[in-house]
Amino acid sequence: RSYTEDIIYEKIDLTKKYFDNINIDLIYAITHQTIDELKDDIKKIKKLDVKHISCYSLMIEDNTLLKLKNIKPIDDELDYEMYNLIVNELKNNYEHYEISNYAKKGYFSKHNLTYWKNEEYYGFGLSSAGYIDNKRYINTKNLSKYLNKKYEREVEKLSQEDKMRYELILGFRLRNGINKNDFYKKYNKDLLDVYNIKDLINEKKLIDNNDNVYVNEKYLYVLNDILVNFV
Repeated sequence: RSYTEDIIYEKIDLTKKYFDNINIDLIYAITHQTIDELKDDIKKIKKLDVKHISCYSLMIEDNTLLKLKNIKPIDDELDYEMYNLIVNELKNNYEHYEISNYAKKGYFSKHNLTYWKNEEYYGFGLSSAGYIDNKRYINTKNLSKYLNKKYEREVEKLSQEDKMRYELILGFRLRNGINKNDFYKKYNKDLLDVYNIKDLINEKKLIDNNDNVYVNEKYLYVLNDILVNFV
């Protein structure tokens, strides 16, 4: 999208006249981006004083213009350094409540918490995803099919074990992790008895504070290395 810094400030100021609850997205780890440039971006973001910030490391996906132009991702070590910079720069002003999301107190995203808590939701429109009646689905990308009411492209019917697996994969994205009582009420099983949760706790990759089990802060950046245990 083509815009300038001045336009951003102008549009946020305009939005604040009508809304208090504003989110902005920051995409970092862009090719040739430096630590100093990212630090300057964060400084400007904090100046905007919005209620919610989502921060995503740039992923170069197949069949995208970036991939076709042979744009390369940045070095993993620099990506990690940038992640830590964002965490440290925002921690005094925002709560890091999900791996990619930061919010002022009372402004966690209710919309996204539905996903991370593995609750049901509808998906409307091309390529949208939904989760209803023990079924996860992704809608077609084809507009003609969609207009002819051939909505679904992929459907996954979930067993009890599938639902527990999703509970872990999604719930461990949250800094508070998964509440053990809530898990038992949902599945009639002790969270510590499923998969290799106990092994990960013994390895200090997961923390059990009696109420919740959550990912050790030191391992949040490599969360996928933990989640692969449940896939």
